[in-house]
Amino acid sequence: MDQFIRNYETLAFCYKKINYFSDYLKADEEDRSKICASEKKRLLDSLNSDEMKFSNFVKLRIKNLTSHIYC
Repeated sequence: MDQFIRNYETLAFCYKKINYFSDYLKADEEDRSKICASEKKRLLDSLNSDEMKFSNFVKLRIKNLTSHIYC
């Protein structure tokens, strides 16, 4: 989950650097697809990883809950 959040933040930062009107709207479709392409790929890879499976979220939640009980 942490890696997904970092990848999401990296993509968001990349988009913040792009001037929508001068960079994005004036670009053709091929150039638009290249904008933040590596960041988009990393985020997509994170989404498709085992880390993002529902069962892993449940395991993480159980771990967090039980760690607070035994403190």
